[in-house]
Amino acid sequence: MDRSSIRDDARRRRCKAVGNGASRRIDWARSMIHDTLPGTLAAFARETSADSALALAVRFGGSRLYVPKLASALTPDHPLVAAIGIDAALRLVVLKGGERIDVPTARPYFRRREAARLHAQGMRPAQIASRLGICRRAAARLVAEMAGVRPQWP
Repeated sequence: MDRSSIRDDARRRRCKAVGNGASRRIDWARSMIHDTLPGTLAAFARETSADSALALAVRFGGSRLYVPKLASALTPDHPLVAAIGIDAALRLVVLKGGERIDVPTARPYFRRREAARLHAQGMRPAQIASRLGICRRAAARLVAEMAGVRPQWP
């Protein structure tokens, strides 16, 4: 059994455990991830995985990163390997080896993800806004985007 089928099987078990609504939310999040990540991270997520792209953003976001030209430079203690794992680091060397890349922070993605988590817990847009430090309308817009509808302003 390969890695992707193991991950999918584990995801299906988690979704069964928490109900069908969670399955739809997970599928929605997976479908939106490439649309919500900034360019460099979205391209990297398509080539490797969303988790690797997010780990790259968390560790190196807002900085310029040199990607080694040769795979032999990727030792187990290399910062890139430590951040995203050897498989994703090797894929990045194939794609961008010898280049310096500007790694975006992905703050809007993390904000959407946190808003989705809070909304799933039953929080209203005003409560989400307070927790995230954004205005109520921005929180309402995030919630409406999750539902796939246009926000209605009072």
